[in-house]
Amino acid sequence: MIVAAAIAWSLSDLTWPSVLLWFAACLPVVVAVFAAVPQIMFKPWERTLHLTPDGWSTTIGRKSGSMSWKVIRSVATTPDGLLIVGVSGNAMIVPGRAFDGEAHREAIMADVRRWYSAARAQ
Repeated sequence: MIVAAAIAWSLSDLTWPSVLLWFAACLPVVVAVFAAVPQIMFKPWERTLHLTPDGWSTTIGRKSGSMSWKVIRSVATTPDGLLIVGVSGNAMIVPGRAFDGEAHREAIMADVRRWYSAARAQ
């Protein structure tokens, strides 16, 4: 709303009817743009995640990234999967569907906790 109000203010002749008219015209456009951006930015490619004793790495399309366990703030199991939070506040949620079952998820989580603890002890 603030964006639409700012646009309306700058386009109007600074009378209330003009500001309100421009606001009414700009608001649907601003809402549509804000709603469309996540859809446009969506990456339809499959993400690959590797969890190793050194940290994690991921690839999605041509983009990739990695992080050492030393710069991870916390790891936790949630009802929806695995949560990895970096010291910067960024987080990665590994959904439950990424695992072959509860036993697989528990085994992966045990490895991740061991690697995370070892990195914190250094």
